[in-house]
Amino acid sequence: MGAKPFVLALPERSQAMKRSGRIIAYSIAVGFVLVVGLIIVASYLMGYNVAERRDRELENRDKIIERIDSFRSANGHLPESMSEVGFKQTGGGGYYYNGIIFDYIKLNNKEYVVEYTSEDGVLTQYHNHCWTEEPDICLIL
Repeated sequence: MGAKPFVLALPERSQAMKRSGRIIAYSIAVGFVLVVGLIIVASYLMGYNVAERRDRELENRDKIIERIDSFRSANGHLPESMSEVGFKQTGGGGYYYNGIIFDYIKLNNKEYVVEYTSEDGVLTQYHNHCWTEEPDICLIL
């Protein structure tokens, strides 16, 4: 007699389908866990970089003020421009220091304003020995 073709009996076919269904379900679950894990790691790393950048910005803006105040202490008056203090002037009329483009205005012989917009788009001003974010009035026009 001739050989019979190999055909799974109905119960065997049902078990094979259940096994492949479990494999697919496990694969989807593992893929989901991996994607969620990657999202968590990426969110953590992005938050860390933002905090680090913000800390560096705060440190650099304080160094701008330190240089202006040091100039005033050494010379007895405020500088007329930031070029006197050693800052590079940008093409737009502002000044540049370590990633911050800022404006300076001498109000009188004792007062001045430093103004810049952070990378986050927040207008920030220094006046009367105080930094203010999103001030009510823009002193530099």
